[in-house]
Amino acid sequence: MKKRIYFTIVCILFLACSCSNRKSAVTEGNSAYYWRTSFVLSPAEREFIKEYGISRLYIRYFDVVMQEGDAMPNATLKFKDTLPSSVQPVPTVFIMNECMQKRDNTLANKIFKRILQISESNNINNVKEIQIDCDWTKRTEGNFLKFMEQLHALTQEKGIMLSTTVRCYQLNWQVPKADRGVVMMYNTGDFRNIKDEKPILNIDSVGGYLKYLKKYDLPLTCAYPVFKWDLLFHKENFREVLYTEDRSFLFQSDTVVRREPSLADILKAKERLQSIRKDINKEIVIFDLSDYNIKRFKDEEYKKIFAH
Repeated sequence: MKKRIYFTIVCILFLACSCSNRKSAVTEGNSAYYWRTSFVLSPAEREFIKEYGISRLYIRYFDVVMQEGDAMPNATLKFKDTLPSSVQPVPTVFIMNECMQKRDNTLANKIFKRILQISESNNINNVKEIQIDCDWTKRTEGNFLKFMEQLHALTQEKGIMLSTTVRCYQLNWQVPKADRGVVMMYNTGDFRNIKDEKPILNIDSVGGYLKYLKKYDLPLTCAYPVFKWDLLFHKENFREVLYTEDRSFLFQSDTVVRREPSLADILKAKERLQSIRKDINKEIVIFDLSDYNIKRFKDEEYKKIFAH
């Protein structure tokens, strides 16, 4: 009888600690991703941060790509400006899925050291969290999960939280070792299909994955898209994403279509996700911060996007 009571008490204490840790990893407020190769904030971007109380920036530090058979850093961010004192930086690293095709037990340490070095050399001293972004698949699942386990051990030693992005198709797969996750609610369709009019955000197209959202065993928030794509098609065959306004090189048989989520698309996604998981919109994240993107919606529309 005494053993049974002791066991019950231990279980209660374990669950209490687990719930406490889970609660401490839930973030709140307004946030944005910064996804460029130079860190420079325009006056409009600084005003946007101030106006909408952006308290957290997920800043892409560098990518990790395969070069000659090894995972190597690429497109490292150059800091040419200072971060507002009111903003908490979250160094973010995008890892190509190809880098997870083979086991590399040194990769986690290399990435972690590089993040710390970049932060230190640019006087970013208040890093409390880092994030890993990877489109890992079932084929690379085992290696990615091991990598995250190794990286989590390193971040814990330094008292830094580790977060991971979560694609909708990953919701039914094993949960990576992390303190929290950000569901990337974009790229829900096929932008290579000219008939897909909502490839960036169509909440109805990912309904089959959302049934796994409620039981996903990480504290979660969600990132919503405010960007646009100009897509080039040649006779309805996808060619490329256009990043300039120059159209002088186009042929008569070329077609350029613009794809961008509407306010209604974003609000519908917010409502659907919150109906499944009530705390998912405690932190509202937009992807991503840029002069063009912040001008896409009016003030009253952004207030609706950032409404909690």
